[in-house]
Amino acid sequence: MQRRFRLSFLVLTAIAVAFPVASFAVPFILIPTSVDFGSQSIRKKSAAQSISIVDTGDTDLTVSSISISDPHFQLVDGEVPKNIRTSHPRAVYSLVFAPDAVASFSGMFTITIDGYAPVSVPLSGTGIDTNAVIQISPSTITFADQVAGTTSLKQPVTITNTGTDPVQVLSVTSSSSFFLQSGFNAPVILNPGKTLKLGMRFAPTAETSYNGVLDVAYDLLPDSGVSLAGTGTQPGVLTVTSPIALPAAVPGAAYLATLTAQPGGGSLSWVLDKASTLPTGLSLTNAGVISGTLDASVATGNYSFTARVRDSVARTFASKSVTIPVIAPTGANCSNISVDVAGTSTPILALTDLGTGTYLGSEGGLYPDGTNVRPADHDAAGISLANQIQPLDADGNPDPDGKEAFLLLGPSFASEVLSTFLPIASADPALNPALVIVDGALPGETIETIANPANEYWNTILNYLIPNAGVTANQVQAVWTDEVLAFPSGVFPDDMSDLLSDLRKLAQDIHVFFPNAKLMYFSSRVYTGYSLGVSTQDPEPYAYESGFAVKWTIEDQLDGDPALNFDSTRGPVMAPWLAWGPYYWTNGLLGRADGLTASCDDYRDDGNHPSDVVGRVKQSGILIDFFKSDTTTTPWYLAH
Repeated sequence: MQRRFRLSFLVLTAIAVAFPVASFAVPFILIPTSVDFGSQSIRKKSAAQSISIVDTGDTDLTVSSISISDPHFQLVDGEVPKNIRTSHPRAVYSLVFAPDAVASFSGMFTITIDGYAPVSVPLSGTGIDTNAVIQISPSTITFADQVAGTTSLKQPVTITNTGTDPVQVLSVTSSSSFFLQSGFNAPVILNPGKTLKLGMRFAPTAETSYNGVLDVAYDLLPDSGVSLAGTGTQPGVLTVTSPIALPAAVPGAAYLATLTAQPGGGSLSWVLDKASTLPTGLSLTNAGVISGTLDASVATGNYSFTARVRDSVARTFASKSVTIPVIAPTGANCSNISVDVAGTSTPILALTDLGTGTYLGSEGGLYPDGTNVRPADHDAAGISLANQIQPLDADGNPDPDGKEAFLLLGPSFASEVLSTFLPIASADPALNPALVIVDGALPGETIETIANPANEYWNTILNYLIPNAGVTANQVQAVWTDEVLAFPSGVFPDDMSDLLSDLRKLAQDIHVFFPNAKLMYFSSRVYTGYSLGVSTQDPEPYAYESGFAVKWTIEDQLDGDPALNFDSTRGPVMAPWLAWGPYYWTNGLLGRADGLTASCDDYRDDGNHPSDVVGRVKQSGILIDFFKSDTTTTPWYLAH
């Protein structure tokens, strides 16, 4: 260990020689010594670039302050004050460049470390503009009454450059897998006067409503989009309702998928079409279960087959061609496709499926009495508050030209989801134009830190992230958060009692910091079974159990706890109105009753954080669907 430390010190010393910032009397270095953001469109912010402070000595350091001399360079991550410990000798600050004019900009990122003179990193960048103008038609597509298990006819989407400069279309993304995009496969240059034609189809799997956004990203322009909505209806005849694309499989890993059909008057039996085969290692049972371990020799790609189902009573048949995507191993534990209650072979049930049943003595359901439906009086109170949300000026006074700020909080996994959610949500034509969505999630910001009002994370959120969004704390009127304990003990319900305590403190902090915040929504962790043996963060069943802490926090308010009172007619207001946001947890590929599953391609190699595209888009889509449909969000989230 000592030899390794000396080697690391020599490497850092070499870096210090190559990148001198201050004299060798200081026991730290800055990497890099300058940051050039290059050319950046004035219509959008740049990608983030990071500056690291590396402790090269044998004592802890404290970053007491930072400053940025030019407001066109903005902090998006990093804490102040920040202790840099020799055991983890690095602090990282991330900045973006947000030019507002065609000009060159320069500034200084200055860091003060206790006991040493301030040191600075020069910042530079050039603002550029374009005469490209994008027009998307239509702005809204609604698919009405589509039978579950079937796919609608294609509805056209036309993207036209009506400007005089070319623009590159970088990506086209549907926020929901139930809305299928066709016509875009790779980045394309859209010259002046030219058109890109796309198609949208709707493929529901259940009798419910769906919401989404078709997001189009460009190199020099902010994202634009199409608002999507659709309604699935129950089949009148036997129909295979499984999605066209089943969860992804990984070579050498276990796999599970269950085919579904409706309505079915008797028992259903499944077979493969005579001309179809499954990837090597998988088989289909008579009950419609596809399982096995995918052979390691199976190449990546999409494997399609046709499944046939028969109703034993009606003696009717139905069939459908579906696909199993095969992806390369991710590094996560892709064989851990579900988890059981500790010490049993009984699969854990999502809170939404557990109902009045219990998990280790605790009742399920998102709300009291095992129900997933928000109590009627609480819902009515939330709707009333939602209708009171209005544009406010910087001091929090009603102003028709003001803003309605929506703050989203959480640690790294939430931050990664929000990096995808924010551009997609902002591109939605259905979004309230007065609404400003503030990404307040920060890596490392677990509930133990954010529940402490004196913690350095609040300094970053209040003094950097909120002002960078062009709003003030007085304009924040709604909050969403997804929080966890950094160091759970692994004991239930003790961990959840600790998490409950901190969630209560956070709700109270929100009221103090944001006195006009009326509504607060909680989510709990996604399935993290794929991290077992790979990562120590939020292991199962802790990720599942975190849902109980959210449930109990909301129940405390429902029970009239004065410390969480939101109703001024009942005493001093201590917290916003509290409710569930999206409930993400599902038992891996075993899934839950509404069909939601978690597959290995939803995650990065640690099996915990969302994958760069698939996982982030999936979780963003669930958020978007919730905010576009909940009774207490539509009055302020959507344009009216």
